Amino acid sequence: MSVLTLSEEDTRTLLSALHMLEEDEDGMPHLRHIVPRHPMTRQCCRKAFLRGAFLGAGSMSNPEKGYHLEWKADDDHLRQVMERLLEKCGMPCHVYERRGKPVIYFKGAEEISDMLALMGAASSVLKMENIRINRQMRGVAARAANCDEHNSEKMLDAARRQAEDVRYLSMRQGLFTLPPALRELARKRIENPELSLKELGEAMDPPLSKSAVNHRMRRLTELAEELKSAEAEEKKRI
Repeated sequence: MSVLTLSEEDTRTLLSALHMLEEDEDGMPHLRHIVPRHPMTRQCCRKAFLRGAFLGAGSMSNPEKGYHLEWKADDDHLRQVMERLLEKCGMPCHVYERRGKPVIYFKGAEEISDMLALMGAASSVLKMENIRINRQMRGVAARAANCDEHNSEKMLDAARRQAEDVRYLSMRQGLFTLPPALRELARKRIENPELSLKELGEAMDPPLSKSAVNHRMRRLTELAEELKSAEAEEKKRI
C-alpha cells in the first residue's frame, strides 16, 4: 500500500484548494464543514461528494433487522446542499431533526439499494439484495403457513356446521327420507366431520368431485334450514 505524506505547508495548500480550510476571526486556520462552495455540475463529482459524506457522517442499519440509511448534517446549509445533490441524482430524500441536528435519511429497501449503487458500493448492493430476498422468502413462508392454518380452521368450522345440519336432519326426519345420493353423503359427513370436501368426495363410492360434494352439501344445508324455519313457525303458532 502506498502512503502519501505532505508537509504542513503542502497540507494547507491542498485543504485550501479543496475548500476545506478557512480562517476564524483571529486569523487562525481550521477545518470547515466539507460543503462545496460551487455547484457540482458533473454527475461523477456529485457521486464522489455523496460517497465521501457517507463515509464521514453516514450510517446504515443492519438489513437483517430493517432498512435505514442516513447522514447527520451539522447545520441547515449542509442539509440543503445534500438535498440538492440527492435530488439532482434522482434520489429525493427525507429529513427530520435529532437532538436539534438535521438528519437526511432513506427508509425503503429499493431506495437504499439505489443509493448504495450510486455511491459505487456494488458489493454492498449484492449483499443487501441477498438479505432482502431471504427476508422476503421468510415472509412469504410465514404468510403461507398462517394462511394454511386459517384455511384449515375455516374448513373445520364449515365441516362441523355441515355435520350438525346432517344430525339435525337425522333427528327430525331420519336420513332414510333423503334421496340415495344425499343420504350416502350425509352419512359420510357424520362419520368424517374432519374431512375437507375434496377428501369427502374421495371417500365416496364411486368417488365424487369437490364441486359435486359441495353442491350436495348445500342441498343438505338447505333442507336443514327449511326444517328449522318450519319448526320456528310452529312454535310461534303455539
